[in-house]
Amino acid sequence: MVVKDYTIPNKKDYVLDEDQNEIVEKLLENDCFFNCSQTGIGKTLATLTAALHKKKEIPEAQFVIIVPNSATKAFVDTLDNILDEPYSLLTANRFDDRKSVTFHIFNYSTLSTNITNINKNDIRTLNKYISFLYELRKSNENLYLILDEAHALQSPKTNQYKVIYAIRSWFKGIWALTATPILNDLDGLYYMTNLVIPGYFKSIWSFKGKYQVMQERKQWVRQKNGKAKQKSFLEVIGYKNLDLLKEAFNKISVIRAKIYDIELIYKSTKLDEGSIEFYRKASKGLFSGTQEEKQEKKEKSKKKEKRHWGARLHDLQRVVSNSHKDFKWIKDKDHLTEKEILLLYTILEVIKKNEAMLIYFSYLETVERVKTLLNKVREPLGLGSIYEITGNISQVERREVESAIRPKDIVLITSAGTESINLQKANNIIFYEIPFSLREFVQACGRITRTNSKYEKFYVYILEAEGTIDTYKKNRVSKNALPLQIVIGGSGTLPTELLELSNRDIQDMKDEYLWLK
Repeated sequence: MVVKDYTIPNKKDYVLDEDQNEIVEKLLENDCFFNCSQTGIGKTLATLTAALHKKKEIPEAQFVIIVPNSATKAFVDTLDNILDEPYSLLTANRFDDRKSVTFHIFNYSTLSTNITNINKNDIRTLNKYISFLYELRKSNENLYLILDEAHALQSPKTNQYKVIYAIRSWFKGIWALTATPILNDLDGLYYMTNLVIPGYFKSIWSFKGKYQVMQERKQWVRQKNGKAKQKSFLEVIGYKNLDLLKEAFNKISVIRAKIYDIELIYKSTKLDEGSIEFYRKASKGLFSGTQEEKQEKKEKSKKKEKRHWGARLHDLQRVVSNSHKDFKWIKDKDHLTEKEILLLYTILEVIKKNEAMLIYFSYLETVERVKTLLNKVREPLGLGSIYEITGNISQVERREVESAIRPKDIVLITSAGTESINLQKANNIIFYEIPFSLREFVQACGRITRTNSKYEKFYVYILEAEGTIDTYKKNRVSKNALPLQIVIGGSGTLPTELLELSNRDIQDMKDEYLWLK
C-alpha cells in the first residue's frame, strides 16, 4: 500500500519519510488516537503536520497542546523554525492570550497551578489558564487536544490527571504522544487510555481480570487510633493475555520505530573495605555518629523507623557512588573509590574512539562529585568540554548544549535530562547510577538513538559495584536485556516485554542484594 505524502512546504525543506506519513494518515483517520512512535522518529513534526491537514478539512479547527516544561522547546522550534506557524504560548513565563491562532501551547504544571480540590470547585475558574481554555471552547466547537509525553498521565491521583480528565469533554478529539505507553505496570496504561478514549478497556477491574494475575495478600496496617489491623488486598504477581492486549492497543495507536544497533556493555568492580563498612551502615539505616543514630538509641518511634526505611535505598546508592554526606571519605577530595576508577577507565575507552558520551546519574550530589573529579583529570585524560543537563539547567542552556557537543565531550545528565532533548551528537551513554525504572533507562538511551544521528551503532555502558544496590539494578537490566534492546532499538508494537520480569523475581533480587546482613 502506497502512503500519501503529507509533507507541507516548510522553511527547512524537510520531506516526511514513510513512517511519518503513516503517522499523519493514522491521526487524520482517528480523532482520538495514540502516537506511540519511538524516540527519534519525529512525533512532534508528524503530529503538527496532521493538525495542519485537519485544519484544511475543518478551517475553524484549533489545537491546544499540553506539554511538560522540558518539551515546550520541541513544539516551539517546530512551529517557528520549520512549519512557520503562529501560536500562543501560555506558560509560567508568558501568557499570550491571542485566541485567533491555530495552536495554543500550555504546560501541565501551569494548568495544575493553585488547584486544591478539583472536585468541589468550578473547573472553569480554577486558574487563568483553564479560564482561557474555557473561553476558547465557548467560541469554537472544533477544538482538539494534543497531549505530549502522555505517560505523565498514568496516575489518576495526580492533579494534572484530574485537570485533563475534567476538561477532556471540551475537545472534539485527543491525540496523545508517548514513546513509553507502559511504565512500571499495566494500571498506568489503563488510566492513560481511559483519559483519551473513556471506556475503551471497560472498568479497571475488568481490565485487571483480563490482563493481570492477582493474588490475595494480608498486611498489618496501623490505623489513626494507633492500633494495628490486618487487611487484605490484591497484589499483581504476573500478567496474561498480553498478545490480546497488544492487539487491542494497536487498534488505537500508531507505533513506528527505527531499528538501531544497540550494544549493552556491563562493567563491574568490587567495593573496597572502607566502602563496604559504610554500605553495611546504610543497609541498617544508620551512619555512625550521626544525629539519626543517637536519636534511634533514645527512642524507636514509628515515624523515625519509617524515615529510615524510606531513605535507605537512596543512602545505599549514594554510598556506592561516594556522594553521601556522611560518607567520611568524601572529605578527601583526592581519594577515588574503585567505582570512580572504573568510571574513568570507561570514559577513556570512549575517548579513544574519538566519540562524545552522556553519563547518567540519579542524584545531584553524585553529579557534583563526578564533575569535580572530571575537571581535575580533564587535561591528563584529554577530555573535551564537560556539560550538565539537570533540573537546574535552563532551557536556553540546554539548547546550547545540544548544538555544542563535539567528540570527546561529556554531558552529565539526570532524569530531568531524559525527556524532550536531542543529544544525538553522542552515541555512548554510561550509567554510573542505574535508574530503578526501566522506563527511565529507556528514556535516557533515547537521547542518543535519534533518527538524525550520524552513527550506525550505539553503546550503553552499565557500571556496577558488585554485591550492592548496583547489582540489583544491573540484574533488572540484564534479565530484561532482550526486550530492552527491542524497545530501545526499535519496536513496532506495545512494549509488553518490559512486564515479563515478575514481582517474585524482583523480590528475590532485593533479598539477595539490597541489604547486607
